[in-house]
Amino acid sequence: MTPWVQDDRWDPGNPSNRERTRRLQCQLRAHLMRWDPIGVGDAPEAQDQYDVDISGLLHLLHGGASVHDVNRHLIRLAEGFGVR
Repeated sequence: MTPWVQDDRWDPGNPSNRERTRRLQCQLRAHLMRWDPIGVGDAPEAQDQYDVDISGLLHLLHGGASVHDVNRHLIRLAEGFGVR
């Protein structure tokens, strides 16, 4: 986890950003469920399937990752679920 700077109002690791981070986590979860590389999007019991990587993605995006870096990260995520 990246150390947070108290003045950084966008850092998801900053405790003063809890509410904003929760909203972003919900939005990111919805995006991941639409992407749904393992096909569990319609199963109510699997709605948290991709939560394992939400924090990592938030920090990656906050750190200014390029589209290429995010894409590479998502490919590794899918591969971790056994998707080629």
